Amino acid sequence: MQIKIILSVLTLFSLVFFLPSDAYANDGSIILETTSLEHDARQGQYNSLVQVDSDTYALAYAGVDNHGHISTFTISSDGSSVVEVDTLEHDTVQGLHNSLVQVDSDTYALAYAGAGDNGFISTFTIDSNGNIAAVKTQSLGNNLEHDTVQGLHNSLVQVDSDTYALAYAGAVDNGFISTFTIDSDTGAITPILIQNHAVKGGSANLEHDEERGLHNSLVQVDSDTYALAYEGLNRDGYISTFTIDSDTGAITPILIQNHAVKGGSANLEHDENRASFNSLVHVVSDTYALAYTSHGEDGFISTFTIDSDTGAITPILIQNHAVKGGSANLEHDETKGLHNSLVQVDSDTYALAYTGIDTNGFISTFTISSDGSSIVKVENLEHDTDVGNYNSLVQVDSDTYALAYTSGGKDGWISTFTISSDEIKEKKSSSDCYDCEAPKLTKVEVHVSSSPFDYVWHFDQKSPYPIFDDDITPIVADPGDEVELILELTDNRTLERIADSGTYTNFLTKPNDMNTFYANNFDEYGKVSTTFYEWHNTGDDLFYDYDNTVQWSPAEILIEESAEYVEGGQAPNLDGLVGTFTISFKMKFLQPMQTTDVWVQGTDRSGNFFKVALPLTLKIAGNEPLVFESKVDQKVLGFYDDSMLNDIVSDWTGSTQDVSELAEILGIPDEHLPPWVANLALWVSEDRISMGDMIVSIEHLINN
Repeated sequence: MQIKIILSVLTLFSLVFFLPSDAYANDGSIILETTSLEHDARQGQYNSLVQVDSDTYALAYAGVDNHGHISTFTISSDGSSVVEVDTLEHDTVQGLHNSLVQVDSDTYALAYAGAGDNGFISTFTIDSNGNIAAVKTQSLGNNLEHDTVQGLHNSLVQVDSDTYALAYAGAVDNGFISTFTIDSDTGAITPILIQNHAVKGGSANLEHDEERGLHNSLVQVDSDTYALAYEGLNRDGYISTFTIDSDTGAITPILIQNHAVKGGSANLEHDENRASFNSLVHVVSDTYALAYTSHGEDGFISTFTIDSDTGAITPILIQNHAVKGGSANLEHDETKGLHNSLVQVDSDTYALAYTGIDTNGFISTFTISSDGSSIVKVENLEHDTDVGNYNSLVQVDSDTYALAYTSGGKDGWISTFTISSDEIKEKKSSSDCYDCEAPKLTKVEVHVSSSPFDYVWHFDQKSPYPIFDDDITPIVADPGDEVELILELTDNRTLERIADSGTYTNFLTKPNDMNTFYANNFDEYGKVSTTFYEWHNTGDDLFYDYDNTVQWSPAEILIEESAEYVEGGQAPNLDGLVGTFTISFKMKFLQPMQTTDVWVQGTDRSGNFFKVALPLTLKIAGNEPLVFESKVDQKVLGFYDDSMLNDIVSDWTGSTQDVSELAEILGIPDEHLPPWVANLALWVSEDRISMGDMIVSIEHLINN
């Protein structure tokens, strides 16, 4: 009891009297440590940290004696407060190699290595207050033992609302991918019978590499394509692509590149020396970045293009480290780079938590251009001078990040950091480079199909970030309206180098079932855009609509650029050219939408970009439009006797009258009109609604 009291006092002291590190005291730093909590003074390894809601986070980790634990915390949006809420010891034997994902608003699935290093998946409920409960579903109590031989180096991702894919190291460290269905209501886990490898519970999976499959990092490329970075034969670095059917869970390796493995698969061997501790993230369009450990335990970042249609993987020729396939990459730490966790800060900025020299804890920031051709290290912070292993880094809000890691004595810690993307851009632009300036927004037009008004703004070109003050224009449209947003841009280099542009709206608190692949566009309050369109110059456009709010039309691009300078007109750019880049986004609204901001962005090939809220709000008011499934089968009342209908309706006296006469004039069987329809005719006679309103209502009735 005395030991527990002492530990409690020490924990309280660390919360109240936390002293920032020397790195934090550096006010000029881009990365600042905000606060830190030692959540487990005995052990906290194999961390997997995920967001529960706006200020609640869940952490799966291996505690004392390697037992499996889950703890929840509240973390303030500015990172100044980290408070433990609840903790659950879910496995009293072992809980290593954790990978935790969200199933729905209060259900979470955890893949881990349990007793005997066997593969397990468990489900839990975590409410918005952070309270944890194991879901009692399977015959073993609260989990599924999906592989009775081995289940290490787990990477679990969501395929659709109830299908999940798990990459792991199975028997003799070979590489496997399995799929499962997880019921969001009951938490029940069901292995899907596929491919060629029988394991406990009737499951089957794909053994994609018969030699080795460690340090897995699995990410979604598009709706049915997935990319896996892993350590393969001789510890070399591989990336493979697969299609996973969301209905059946079937996994199909895609035949590409140069390395034959079981099942007819092929993949890319991107590093012949080593590739451990992989962390693969999506950059933009078809570009991906991989942080990993190569020869001598040095830290590397490589970029690749992955074609969403074919699954083909192409290394991008950059920087200074030649590896197989003609690839090159950035060796960001020539001493050590273990336990990598890479996350996106904004469209071209990335933060990496890793274990560096003397196993100390580091965070570095990088800019990565949208086409992957440029990786630039911006700043490095040594946040823990003791130990910094088993890193799991997540975004809290637009510039706040939380890191779960293991420090000295294997103790478990959570630290928060602020990472200023604006200062990163400023530091980058202060150095000599070919293209240091972001595109500039010169003009915005908004047109609403049902409105006679045109909304037009012109912007001062002294900054890519227009200053709007409090002058905000509210724009209101109706369901069925088409809203066109036209952006006009200029740049300091040729406009052919504009790499991508997007428009983002319908900002909401992130829905719990929103696919995290799309949830990376935030407003100033940390709400996520649930309706957006991104045009990409060198890849497929990306459009997303969480709740079927809009129908997007393809973006239209117009580049007008020449070397002819007009006196008193636009000044030539560094390439001696003048002109404008114009992009039009059109969205037809299908249903009402609450008042929300509209953000836009533009990025050039060097990764310079602007992202800004427009001086307007958009609201879609009114009722949902009538949409019939088939125009061929739609019944229209177009052949009735208008004068006779007027005579009947004008004499209508009450809702008890027989509607058969009305049906006869309209030319439809009277059984299609219930007695209450007489109310419509009565309202017409009383001038409460128009004759047209009545006809539209009856048409809707007979078509539904």
